[in-house]
Amino acid sequence: MKHYIKNYAFFLVITASVLLGACKKDKKTPEGGGDENTKQIPTTNRRELTNDSLFLYAKQIYYWNSSLPSYDAFEPRKYTSGSDLNGYEDNLFNIGKASASADYESGQNSLKYSYIEDITTRNPDALAAKPNFQASVDLEGNGNDLGIRPIIYTTSETTNAYLLFITAVYPGSDADKKGVKRGWVITKINGQSIGNDYNTEAAIYNSGLSANSVTLEGDKYENKTVVGTFSV
Repeated sequence: MKHYIKNYAFFLVITASVLLGACKKDKKTPEGGGDENTKQIPTTNRRELTNDSLFLYAKQIYYWNSSLPSYDAFEPRKYTSGSDLNGYEDNLFNIGKASASADYESGQNSLKYSYIEDITTRNPDALAAKPNFQASVDLEGNGNDLGIRPIIYTTSETTNAYLLFITAVYPGSDADKKGVKRGWVITKINGQSIGNDYNTEAAIYNSGLSANSVTLEGDKYENKTVVGTFSV
């Protein structure tokens, strides 16, 4: 597939053995939908070849691949409206829809877990990492984050109070080089205090952690005890 899709990154829910380690399917080949493939005639059209690749890739490793129809029934080459990317997105959306799986929700215009994007406009250079909501490091090794994995832990059953823990620091990242450690708690982002209400403060940590640079302050923890503060 990489031979044809040079400028696009295609992400769909697949089996654990390939990427994520969630639920594992016993079979990688489709069990249903038939294998009729008489309409896939030779072509040199890149859009047709890419649409073929999207569908045939899904038939092999999409988590709900056994629910997909045959190539002839689906006809992936028909998704040609708009730009190349629009056509591929339409193809992918209908793959999820045809599977009648949890990836597709009636009334929605996109899938829950699968997406396709133009890496020429999204993917940063490896030496100029930029924050991104969708991924930290892509398959080519390009980083898109600050080097930490922050997770919210609620601290009250009656309010929205919470702690924003750093649960991982990625080796070689800017945060790692500045001494940030797993287990520390972020209490301020760009000078704004957080921890009282994760609903009203979401904009603070979302915008702060997705900026090109950010100042983080908080408490250093060791053995569940605050042993100091940090500012990086």
